[in-house]
Amino acid sequence: MWPIPDRPLPVELLEVLETAAQLELTEFELFRNAFCHWFGTLPGDRDVEPFFVAYMFHQHVPHWVREYIRFLQRETAQGVQWLPLSQSQADLRVHRRTWWPLIGIIAAIASIALLAASHTELLESMQQCYFPPCY
Repeated sequence: MWPIPDRPLPVELLEVLETAAQLELTEFELFRNAFCHWFGTLPGDRDVEPFFVAYMFHQHVPHWVREYIRFLQRETAQGVQWLPLSQSQADLRVHRRTWWPLIGIIAAIASIALLAASHTELLESMQQCYFPPCY
């Protein structure tokens, strides 16, 4: 097998790697921050993943990631220190969504209990306990 000489990385990739290292983020988190900066919404993994796959396999950096890196470089040159969006902050949006089904289930159970309490004739027909420990 012949040794393959290493080709230098494109400037765009070096900028992504350097910026991620300076912010102490993974490259994927840098893409997530760039997405949030460009589109104005917190992205899910599925939103960022196609762009990140193109970056990893085809060395294609989207224009909004390049613009975000330039923006960070301009702001850093002016003395602004950026606190990037971490994974836990991005997941906070996802965790907020998971409460709604639980709240709906609790509301449904509470309304069924109120309905059963208002119709006492249904409760009077049950004379025995069918649940443990009262056999």
